[in-house]
Amino acid sequence: MGASRSDAKNHRAASVLRRALEGLTAQEQTAISLVVRGVLPEAALRPELDRIAADRATLEARLATVEAQGTPSLPTMASRASGAPSASGRCG
Repeated sequence: MGASRSDAKNHRAASVLRRALEGLTAQEQTAISLVVRGVLPEAALRPELDRIAADRATLEARLATVEAQGTPSLPTMASRASGAPSASGRCG
């Protein structure tokens, strides 16, 4: 039972991280749009895009870790087969 609880926790964490990554894509699009419309000075765009890229790299690394934790190792998969019981949203 502990393994499925851990799997559920990893699934939820991965979902939250994916939504956060989607949010960063939206922030990037918004920042670019604000520059195109003249609301945000072009000089402010590069630091914002750099921040978004750094946040994205952090979230992608965390997602990879969570997904790796949810991937059963070969011995665990083999024991399952044998029937044995088996884890900033700003712009500008």
